[in-house]
Amino acid sequence: MLKKILFCLLIALISGSSMAWSKAFIWIDDEGVQYATDKEESIPEKYRDRGKIILAPVGRDFEPGDAPNSTVVNFARKKKTIVIAGFLNGNYPVEFLLDTGSTDVLITEEDARVLGLDLTHADKVKVKLADGKLIEAPRITLGSVRVGNAEVKNIPVVIGKIRLLGLSFLNKFKVVIDLEKSKVTLSGY
Repeated sequence: MLKKILFCLLIALISGSSMAWSKAFIWIDDEGVQYATDKEESIPEKYRDRGKIILAPVGRDFEPGDAPNSTVVNFARKKKTIVIAGFLNGNYPVEFLLDTGSTDVLITEEDARVLGLDLTHADKVKVKLADGKLIEAPRITLGSVRVGNAEVKNIPVVIGKIRLLGLSFLNKFKVVIDLEKSKVTLSGY
């Protein structure tokens, strides 16, 4: 329990930096407890090879002339996908694959565990995978999903194997994807 509290405090400290940091790292100790930090040197030496960068130089960047109710967020490209930084429940940093073909936002079982979400009574929904397979997955209501300043509260999310930022989030905003500049603009919040 103490480790979970320490982890939550660490996440709060990271998120309190107003995204001025450019990287966040997670690692798992020998007992399976997950930790996060914005300073690689604060990862204990014996866990550094287990550390994973979860946010690269992506975050909130406003450009001149942006409307006050819009946010411009840098994204990274991995193969042919757009990877965008976001936060679950206000302060848990994650990377999403931006997927305009996904009806829902998906988060992982690990995300649900770290956030302390109870999936035992979650609704089950049928989810069609990219390969056409139909599976059942738990669906819960999450407190919030945020990308830059764009936030959706009390949003249904499906628990899956990967994180997807789907239409249940994107449909709340006007979305402009600038592939040349590697930026996504979300406006209308």
